Amino acid sequence: MPRLSRVLVISYGVDPITPTQLTEMRKVARHLGLTLQVHDIDTVEDIATAFEAGRKNRAEAVITTTASIFFVHRQRLLDLTTKYRLPSMYWNMLYVEGGGMLSYSHIADEFNPKIAAYVDRILKGTKPADLPVEQPTKFSFAVNLKTAKALGVPIS
Repeated sequence: MPRLSRVLVISYGVDPITPTQLTEMRKVARHLGLTLQVHDIDTVEDIATAFEAGRKNRAEAVITTTASIFFVHRQRLLDLTTKYRLPSMYWNMLYVEGGGMLSYSHIADEFNPKIAAYVDRILKGTKPADLPVEQPTKFSFAVNLKTAKALGVPIS
């Protein structure tokens, strides 16, 4: 989508990671020349309101923060992306399997065992500050070609 300029970002401010995610999204948006239309929700019912605000502001795509409310209610979110005909990108492949257009995320099978090992070490007395910072090294990019075609987004 080389002409993309306005992206609706639906966030859930109650989630403590949201401010950090929005800061990073804004940095990337500035670099790419995108305008973010951030709409913070309080309840799942507010998701529809966010899409309506995006329509009024001529949003051309949608993304959410990684708050669990969006994962738990992903079908509602996916139904609204279909209704409003907005290309979407998510942080988990299950969204793409449910009809979302794109996902990009770490591969859970590779990274989640490391998280479990960290929890084990912390529960056994290791101070979190004494543990090295680790980053995922394997990622998954998924495209729902049927959704992209239905939205008129060319994917080669």
